Amino acid sequence: MMQRAYMAAMATLCLATAAPAAQPDTQPLQYTRDIRPILSAHCFNCHGPDEGARKAGLRLDLAEAAHAGGKSGTAIVPGDPNASELIKRILTDDPSLIMPPPDAKHPLSAEQKRMLRDWVAQGGTYEPHWAFQPPRRHPAPAVSQPDWVRDPIDLFILQRIESQGLTPSPEADRYTLVRRVYLDLIGLAPTPEEAAAFVNDLAPDAYEKLVDRLLASPHFGERWGKHWLDVARYADSNGWERDYQRPCAWRWRDWVIQSFNRDQPYNEFVIEQIAGDMLPNATIEQRLASAFHRNELHNTEGGIDVGEARWRKAIGQVNAVGSAFMGLTVGCAECHNHKTDPLSQREYHQLLDFFYGQMEHRNVPWEQFNDPNNRGVEVRPGTREGDELTKYLAGDWAHVVMVREKRRDTHIRVRGVYTDVGEKVTAGTPAFLPPLKPRGEQPDRLDLAYWLASEEHPLTARVAVNFIWSKLMGAGIVATLDDFGLTGDLPSHPELLDTLTVDFIESGWSRKQLIRRIVLSSTYRQSSAFREDIHAVDPNNRLLARQWRRRIEAELVRDHALRAAGLLRLDQVGGPSFRARIPREMQNLGWGNTWEVSPGDEQLRRGLYMAYQRNTPVPMLAAFDHPDASIACARREVSNTPLQTLVLWNSPDFLEAARAMGVRLLSEAPGGDVAARSSRLLQLCLTRPATEEEQQVVVDLFVKLHEEYKGNGRAARQVLGQTPLPEGVDAADAAAWIVASRTLLSMDETYLRK
Repeated sequence: MMQRAYMAAMATLCLATAAPAAQPDTQPLQYTRDIRPILSAHCFNCHGPDEGARKAGLRLDLAEAAHAGGKSGTAIVPGDPNASELIKRILTDDPSLIMPPPDAKHPLSAEQKRMLRDWVAQGGTYEPHWAFQPPRRHPAPAVSQPDWVRDPIDLFILQRIESQGLTPSPEADRYTLVRRVYLDLIGLAPTPEEAAAFVNDLAPDAYEKLVDRLLASPHFGERWGKHWLDVARYADSNGWERDYQRPCAWRWRDWVIQSFNRDQPYNEFVIEQIAGDMLPNATIEQRLASAFHRNELHNTEGGIDVGEARWRKAIGQVNAVGSAFMGLTVGCAECHNHKTDPLSQREYHQLLDFFYGQMEHRNVPWEQFNDPNNRGVEVRPGTREGDELTKYLAGDWAHVVMVREKRRDTHIRVRGVYTDVGEKVTAGTPAFLPPLKPRGEQPDRLDLAYWLASEEHPLTARVAVNFIWSKLMGAGIVATLDDFGLTGDLPSHPELLDTLTVDFIESGWSRKQLIRRIVLSSTYRQSSAFREDIHAVDPNNRLLARQWRRRIEAELVRDHALRAAGLLRLDQVGGPSFRARIPREMQNLGWGNTWEVSPGDEQLRRGLYMAYQRNTPVPMLAAFDHPDASIACARREVSNTPLQTLVLWNSPDFLEAARAMGVRLLSEAPGGDVAARSSRLLQLCLTRPATEEEQQVVVDLFVKLHEEYKGNGRAARQVLGQTPLPEGVDAADAAAWIVASRTLLSMDETYLRK
């Protein structure tokens, strides 16, 4: 109930800030925009799609059912609110008749009651849910500032900005812009030299050339591949109690990185992850792609019900497919018909049959993987102990899925209880979406893949476009990235989303082309500086009259510190995961999983390659809001806590970075020029040149620290640790610069994308 109310509140807030309030005498009320959020939040729980929960025989989510009414009479009489039972019930003072009931936690407001009455008076017209209809291209709107426009994207954005009496923000300064686009496209801030080269390049196409160079970088796939790993719930361990390692899960991660780097069409990306193993003459890469399904948790506890464990794994797989590819909360229909979306429990189990009934998991020795007939070792829920476990962990495997030779029967589980077996079902797709077109008598997983990736599917391309937009603009056009259903947020710019979706499909489903187009737009290039006039009208920045600012993600926080210090290894794209340095007391917490810290410069690889153990995550990642990899995560939460500062100050990676930074400053700005070193330190962290005031603050800090360490050699040596110093360098100098570096590496702006 609270979640539904929250969704409705967010939708109402979006409408209040993004469009003028609808008035009955000036603008007709629209069901999708104005009415459905109210009904969804207050009525659908008892009068929605779920027949089992429906009361008084009344269904309000469909026009025909609402007009027919329930046991108390006709709910909606178009054009006549006085004869409509719905309006009578919401306006009455009789506690035995009023709806929602008096004990409802979220009663209707006076304004909501007025809107419902006016809507019925205007005809009570229902519209199909926007996300379930095919996208179409919309004509670009007229604007009063055409000179601001670089792309049709800008026309749709500017029209909404102007409709609220606002103006777009000016373009960001070149240092901010170069840092922004580096972080967004490859997940690395530019070096001071790279930033200066762009700032000093006055050619008209300097920015376009920079964007193209970043899109062609092998680090592009690392940056954007990590976004998808969150959605795919990737981890290097099984989860559950024993949480055994998955020593070769990284092979699928590498496939994702390379898919982005070669700009694999998104429809192929979908097909191969759903059923790459079933494609005719499937390549090694295509078979490996379907290991998307192997990211699900795997229970190896002793004494489990093997059948139920297999069932639960299939549930996780179908839920992930629904969230990642369709933006639907299909999991809500596991135990009963979906409360708000037109998805029945039977249809949910029909989707489940594609995975539970038809698919099995295998571990194939890597050297035998060119052979498609090698079925390898079946993955069975249960324990692996002794020699068998040792052999598995030390082996070189491909974790794949395959078609079952004999299909399992899939039965509805009544109320979601595994032992309460109901009707048998066979594979199928929801009736409210385009029909499945099986290639044979019985639909299979490849049919499902083709269905998802078809141009006729109204969700797949839309969800992908919205996902990409969100990573560049701070929020999706639909803010609920994984919920395009009836309780999800309405799009802030529906015509733009539809038009971009059509363009995306017609471009050959090119992700790089869409990203390039967005980052070249005037909308993307705006300053993110706070403006009071925007905040007063649009506090959540849904109109995009300015860019967004946000702390970079957990892995990038670490990467940025190491790169600023000159330590980050960028020579290897892909490869096995490394095990980070974690507190000694954590290293033996995992059941049968002694944490062996990776040696040497493996620790200096990008955070993307850090092994993620589900039950014992690296504290640094947990502190900076890394998802737990149990369910699909389309958008990370961002918190600000004192613990994060402690991590930045005390974590081994950041201490090592500070020590290397201090030595770097001594070698790159020799001669004892404190002001020059202070300026260099600031620019290594922030990209932009330091102001005189900032430089003086760092100079003053250094002088204070130097005086302290000059008189306390023991403290200076403690700061230095085992750090080798350049010949002739004073220990007090080095210690002072190291602590100054630690200070700036714990500063908020150091990790800000703005």
